[in-house]
Amino acid sequence: MAPDIQYVEVTEELKAQNRKFAQQALGKSILDGAFEAFRTPPIHWNEENFARYYESSPSNIYYFDKILEKFKNLLDNGDKVVEFLTDEGKKLYPELKKIKNEKIKRLRIISYIDITKFVLTSDKLEGELSQGYVIKPDNDNIYITEDGKLDSYSRTPLINGSVERLIKDNSELRTFDYNSYYGRTGKSVEEGTYPGWTKTDVTKNPEYAKYKIGDNDGIKFELIKRDVPDPKKRNQGIILTIDAENEAGYAKTLELINQLKADKKEITSYRIINIGRNNANQSFINIFKALPDKIPQLELFFETHNTTSLIALEDKEIDELSLYTTGNSNAGGWSINPWALKKTAWVNMIDYNVSFDYKPGLRVATRLGFDDIAFEDSDFDGKDFSRINNGLRMVYWVRNNERVFQGGLGAGLKPDRNEGENSYPVGLDLSRVTKIKSLRNLIFSDIEKPSNKPRKLVRLVLYNDSETFEIDADELNNANFGVIDTGPFSRSKISFRNGNQTRKIKITSKNGVTKLNSSGLDNLQKLITLARDNFGPETEFKVPNTDKELFEQLEKLGKKVIQVDPNEKAEFEFS
Repeated sequence: MAPDIQYVEVTEELKAQNRKFAQQALGKSILDGAFEAFRTPPIHWNEENFARYYESSPSNIYYFDKILEKFKNLLDNGDKVVEFLTDEGKKLYPELKKIKNEKIKRLRIISYIDITKFVLTSDKLEGELSQGYVIKPDNDNIYITEDGKLDSYSRTPLINGSVERLIKDNSELRTFDYNSYYGRTGKSVEEGTYPGWTKTDVTKNPEYAKYKIGDNDGIKFELIKRDVPDPKKRNQGIILTIDAENEAGYAKTLELINQLKADKKEITSYRIINIGRNNANQSFINIFKALPDKIPQLELFFETHNTTSLIALEDKEIDELSLYTTGNSNAGGWSINPWALKKTAWVNMIDYNVSFDYKPGLRVATRLGFDDIAFEDSDFDGKDFSRINNGLRMVYWVRNNERVFQGGLGAGLKPDRNEGENSYPVGLDLSRVTKIKSLRNLIFSDIEKPSNKPRKLVRLVLYNDSETFEIDADELNNANFGVIDTGPFSRSKISFRNGNQTRKIKITSKNGVTKLNSSGLDNLQKLITLARDNFGPETEFKVPNTDKELFEQLEKLGKKVIQVDPNEKAEFEFS
């Protein structure tokens, strides 16, 4: 860890440079071409045309929402924005204010902003100069305050601790280490190579010939040696690569691992590629269970989002774990059960990570990042929430200084000492936990250090295997859906394991609770609103004919309610 800076002399030159870089950073984030359609649209365009342009692709929505967030505070402050408009924008402002679609109105106003008029940085940024934190021109987190000053959610220390950390990780934590701050390239990851090391195929050597690996099995043993030996470090190792796409090799994998353990053959690195490429449900849980209890390095390449088998690693002592894909690592849906990493010393998060400019169909090896955490059915017995809550605590607080548990945005300024400012995974996948219907009894605040900010969710996936999602009134009253971010520009969502096949809601009484209280009504509304792919104004509600209070309550709310037999079974189920 880089040392803290004790004092920096803040000169006028340093202030001016910081303002200049902040303005440059804001300018880089606003692509002029993207706003051309908002500033000089075709003559015939109306609000619907602008809305279609905004929604024309996921990348458009992502980009424009990001820009909206940068100017939100200023636009919320009445007509303050007028000071920062071009002359043309000032003339058009009265008409632009009349646009009904709030997002389109704001985007059109933003298109006329002259960023050169933002010449001051916030008091916060000015104050942080004395602490050694500055703005760099590539800062993507610049935003405008309500009074028109440049501010940022992130800053860069004058002494770059990130570079020092990368060098330290590469030289001290890697199994096949090297002294540099660069991670491995996509090509190096795919080929399993390391700077300063040389590999040789030894599959046919007498030592390994006994395992009868065929030329077409997709399995190979390689000897890797350090080019310049270091008497204080590991200088060679054996890498076992297994191609899961090769059916013949896949069939031999479990037996091979057991043979190697029986022979006490030390394998430095197990490397399994193409997991799930032939079959998204390809089973690896037994193979992972069979791995040795202590592993210097494990590299796994997943080609589908199915990472459930990783839970088999829970009790494995792994020095270095690397998780990759040759698909799109930035696509949604990648999740991990934190208990899978219980005894893993270091999760490699410094190798190549593909950018958001990823071209569909392009295959390049890239490390996985996880913005969603998941749990298994075995993590909850229907009564005891401690394993799930301890897993949440592991991610949000105890090990939140580790990059693998920091979600999409990464560390705060002091990740090891102020974990409350770190980023974190904003998705929670409970789709495999059959006995959980809501967020009831789940803890998203730091009970041991209340000063840390509570965590908020943006995505929640619940288990359901029929057309009807069934939940009781007591559960709804305590559903805790307030943990889900419902801010004005949030895109939070609730979904179900069976996708949009869930179309109806059944509410029952339980534990003597025969109707919804104010919290229950609020949670129900959040469920309907956030599960927008499943529910809406015409959603059918089912209530057992024995629950008259519930029936009458929902009817008074204007819901479409039908009474059903209390013993009614689901209309259909999905495997």
